[in-house]
Formats: sequence, structure tokens, C-alpha cells
Amino acid sequence: MKLLIAISIVLLVTVSCSNMPIEAPSETIEASPETIETPVKVERNSPTRPSSSTNLSCADQGKAFLEPSADITTRWLDARARAEYSPSGSLDEAIGQLQALRSEWQQLDVPVCSTYARLGDAKTAMNRHMSGVIKGYSLRKANESDSAVNDAFDEASEWLDTYVSILKEVLN
Repeated sequence: MKLLIAISIVLLVTVSCSNMPIEAPSETIEASPETIETPVKVERNSPTRPSSSTNLSCADQGKAFLEPSADITTRWLDARARAEYSPSGSLDEAIGQLQALRSEWQQLDVPVCSTYARLGDAKTAMNRHMSGVIKGYSLRKANESDSAVNDAFDEASEWLDTYVSILKEVLN
């Protein structure tokens, strides 16, 4: 039930993000390492894949991340719903779709401006959520114990909660 509530919140946040213009808040939001308890390495501009958004205004950088992330999240929720109702023996296609969406998510450029610095943490949290969900369905497909499957989904749910919390912080 907690997972359904979290998914509903993500859907509401992503729908509202995709329909609203992104403007820089009047105050700067500082990144806080305490929000995500596990140390996370976020590479904003790797030498092999520089951010394409560095020449954009801060508001445009935020929009360049939030619009495609809302689209990917919506497609993720659809694929997740299909996987939920798939028999264990036919989860290969559903897991493949979820993996493809996670890969697409990983390619998003995180804004480099300070106003949207927390979106790097949000991206990491959602990536960990996606990985946990994929692990849960993979365990279910392999007929692992209900306890192992539930543990994977519970951890994924915690990462989803972190993602939603960060988005609310950034967008408010």
C-alpha cells in the first residue's frame, strides 16, 4: 500500500512539473548531504559526457531536466504497472522495459546551477528506486522467497520517498 501511495505522489509531482514553467526561486537552495543517508557520488559533468545544459540559464537548466524526467517517470509507472500484473514466468519483457527506462533516466543531464543542485540527489534516488524495483521483479521471476522480494520493493519504496521529498523541496 505504501508503494501505491508513493507512486501516486510521484505521478502527481511529475504531472505538475511537466505542466508548469520553471523559474528560479528567489532564494538559493543549498545541497544538503544529510538528506540521503547513503553516501552518493553524483557526477555532474564527466569528462566524457559534458553537460549540454551549461550554456542555459538556471531556469532553463531546471526545465531541461524536469520535462524529460516527468516523461520518463510517467512511462516508468506504466511499465511498472504492466510488470506488476505479469505472471512470474513472463517477466523478461517487463524487466527489459524497466531496464531500458532506467538507462534513459541515467542519461539525463543534471543542472549545474546552485538553485537546482538537489536534482542530482533526486536523480540518484530515482535511479536507486528503479534498480530496486528491477531487482524485486528479477527476484520474483527467479521464484525467490516472498521476504527477499518484499525487501527489494521496500528498499525501492524508500528511495522513491527520498526522490519525492527532494522534488518537493526543489519545486517549492
